[in-house]
Amino acid sequence: MEGHHRHDRDRTVALAALTASQLYGRARDDETAGRLTRAASLCQEALRRSPDDDLRTRIIVTLAYLDAERGDTDGGIARCEGVLAQPDHRGVERGRTLAQLGLLLMRRGDAGRALDAFRTAVPLLTGEDAYLTRLYLNRGNVYLQRLDLAAAEADFDRARDHARSAGAPPIAAKALHNRGYARLLRGELVGALDDMGRARETLAPLSAENLAVCDQDRAEVLLAAGLIDEAGEALRSSAGVFGRRRMRQQQAECELILARLQLLVGDRNGAERSARSAMRRFGAHGSHTWALRAEVTVHAAAVASGHAAPGTSSRCEEIAVALAAEGFLEPATRARLVAALAECRAGSIDETTALLAHVRLTAATSMSNRMLSARAHAELSLARGRRSRALAHLRGALDRLAVWQATFGSLDLQAASVIHGRACALLGLQCAVEDGSLATVLEWTERARSLAGRVPVVRPPSDPTAAEQLAELRALRTSAHRDSARVASLETAVRERLWSAGAPEPAEPVRVDELRERLHRDDGTYLTYFHAGKRLYGLGVTPGSERLVDLGPLPSTSELLDGLPADLAMVATRTSASMHAVLVSSIRMRLARISERLVGPFADLAGNGPVVLSATGELADVPWSMLPGLAGRPLTIARSATSWVRAPREVRVRRPGFVAGPNVERATHEVRRASSCWSGHEELTGDDATADGVRALAARVDLLHIAAHGRHNAQNPLFSALELADGPWFGYDIDHLARIPSTIVLSACELGRSGVSGGRETIGMTVAWLHAGSTCVIASPAPVNDDLACEVLARTHARLARGAAPSAALSAAVAEFPDEPIPLLCFGAGW
Repeated sequence: MEGHHRHDRDRTVALAALTASQLYGRARDDETAGRLTRAASLCQEALRRSPDDDLRTRIIVTLAYLDAERGDTDGGIARCEGVLAQPDHRGVERGRTLAQLGLLLMRRGDAGRALDAFRTAVPLLTGEDAYLTRLYLNRGNVYLQRLDLAAAEADFDRARDHARSAGAPPIAAKALHNRGYARLLRGELVGALDDMGRARETLAPLSAENLAVCDQDRAEVLLAAGLIDEAGEALRSSAGVFGRRRMRQQQAECELILARLQLLVGDRNGAERSARSAMRRFGAHGSHTWALRAEVTVHAAAVASGHAAPGTSSRCEEIAVALAAEGFLEPATRARLVAALAECRAGSIDETTALLAHVRLTAATSMSNRMLSARAHAELSLARGRRSRALAHLRGALDRLAVWQATFGSLDLQAASVIHGRACALLGLQCAVEDGSLATVLEWTERARSLAGRVPVVRPPSDPTAAEQLAELRALRTSAHRDSARVASLETAVRERLWSAGAPEPAEPVRVDELRERLHRDDGTYLTYFHAGKRLYGLGVTPGSERLVDLGPLPSTSELLDGLPADLAMVATRTSASMHAVLVSSIRMRLARISERLVGPFADLAGNGPVVLSATGELADVPWSMLPGLAGRPLTIARSATSWVRAPREVRVRRPGFVAGPNVERATHEVRRASSCWSGHEELTGDDATADGVRALAARVDLLHIAAHGRHNAQNPLFSALELADGPWFGYDIDHLARIPSTIVLSACELGRSGVSGGRETIGMTVAWLHAGSTCVIASPAPVNDDLACEVLARTHARLARGAAPSAALSAAVAEFPDEPIPLLCFGAGW
């Protein structure tokens, strides 16, 4: 303790020898490092010692900023106004004070006065590049809040130019980052991430605070894209940094974004807690407008959970008026929509109508507000007994979402972004089930089944950098000393580089007459399973009949499959004859139970012809071809009826290609057996079975068979991988193929599995091939015994070579082994 006190005395003595200017310099250093209380103390001492009026002004302005950062925004504003009230305060120092006042007013949410202060400061700071840079950055942020995106972008460009003149690369990077945020508000997510990513390269190494700001705004882009897990991780990390640095405004902003995220995924209690915490922090910090925005989210969570308090609607309308008066149109719109939903669910139709009449959607309206508006109008229409009008509102919203999704070339971005439309799609399904007509139910199962599947195939442009990153990732995955941080960084970079733009031409869902005409050619049956509310439904359609069945409460995947995956994994290994018999008996019992629930209600409808089936994401890993009632019949698993009906047909295989990966005992034998069925083919085995080899081979063949170990990645299904001679070959590698074979055969275990994205959209290696342009993929959602797979696929190829459709060839080959569990499935348009 004695040493500690001596250290304090030594520091006091050292400070006593400093001039006011030197003390102020140290205060600025402490401010930059986040030591706000010490910075304020040094500023106060410097102010007492300074005889220079200009220096005193700069110190007071800095103290104003420190007041605001420590929660006294009103006190900081009062300091600036006190300086400006002095009659002899003019010129550059007056401009600096006005610029600081504008920043504090912006933080408080007083946008109109902030813009006035900035506008007055500009001519006073002529030639002061460093100060003009910050002024334009801050004023651009005010324009962002008011959704005046053109003015914001112009200010960010000015800030960048002045930063370059001042020799300040970090400030230029901040301007680029903010321009990326403007692109986010325009809905240009790919461009926003590109700008923010380039700015991050400069800003992140400078300080933990800079990194946290970059990640906070990046999280908003990820949230807009529906990438929930990544957004949540970035927000929690940034909030932690801001909390440790006592940067309460930024911490509260992170909490508010997190509340929106939680509301989007249905965590209403979590959303309310996060929003209340943000509201308290904003209030304590003097950020009154921000506190109002947080309060709207509190009310939105209460309305969503059905626990809205009396007066919720009137309070939200008060907030909307206050926000709109300050130019915050987007949060004002959300407040009115929350008010309208509260009134509608309370049965107040006239009040709901009046509130919605004041809602104006513009080109800058966010996708989440568009979806919320559609739900509010749909619920109002339902309250009036106008179901068809409600469906029209929901249909229009989902069409708008599909057009937006089509600007993304990337499968995972398309799949994630459907989360914005899930609530509208599910409400549409509930309406369709109540309506009961085949046309309506089919339309809405299609809209809900594959929101991303409406987007046409768009191949991303060749990207050498992404290809190099995948090659490095391959090498790291096989390294004995794996750099996990570098692996994570590369995975993020690969994903985001492939989020390229597509073409806004979403397909319309298939009509009943189109589906029946296609089924009639082969006397086929279409089965689809979906959930509406908390119940599972099935719809069966044949050329001449249909049936809609309520299958009861929606089961969880674990409840439905109940031990089946473990049994299938065990039976795929080499076990004793007695153990094999026990496992087969258990599997049959489980399959019979699943079939009784899912297939039994359609047994007399489906006949004996081929079947096309699509299912909700919760049923993605059911081994459908093994279920009694479907086993032995040509079966194809389609993402939707629309994708199946409109897929190319009668694609004749002329040139097959085969790949044998390493460390698979029978891979080479499997390739030789299968390829012997064809008169002309190519093979890659041993050291030739590399990523580059597969890439070149895929460009030359129209059927590609890969026998290799496979690994499903549940957290990011497009990083599921095949093991090749030079390391793993990922789902993302498919985007780098110059040409896509029409038929794919994957004998690797589990690569027929799909993960479910935040929007409940299934995604995985098979979906990646189909999205890229393949017509059909043969794969398994569960492990398969290597010897058995070799025999079944060789016999499948024998039939394919004679012109059989893939699903017919596979089902006939499997039927030759009636006593063996074989979960191989045909995905896409297999017949």
